[in-house]
Amino acid sequence: MRREEAVTAAVLAAWLNLLATLKGANLLRVKGLVNVEGRPVAVHAVQSVIQEPVELASWPSADRCTRIVFITGGMERSEIEATLPALGLDANRRTAGAAIDPAAYARFVSAAVGFRAKERRQERRR
Repeated sequence: MRREEAVTAAVLAAWLNLLATLKGANLLRVKGLVNVEGRPVAVHAVQSVIQEPVELASWPSADRCTRIVFITGGMERSEIEATLPALGLDANRRTAGAAIDPAAYARFVSAAVGFRAKERRQERRR
């Protein structure tokens, strides 16, 4: 997956935790390079275990896009893609004086609820 916009460190951590908590069993491997407010940050995860993101000394190329590879089991690409805009991963969308952008938080909650709803439907089918 690729994303043009930069993200904040806090939203990246929240998003990774959301994925690991609600879909950890389906995340066989996650690795990527994320643009965190203009800085290159490497991310790695296996199921619900997220390694601490590591800031790199420099970008490996002129490409500043976020790019993440997901190897999953029983999870569709569209499920992950749907969380990217829902979480408002945009370092420039800060509300003056607020620690958390209320609209971005609402999108985050919506993405989390969507994950749980799909999980419940799958459990009922079993």
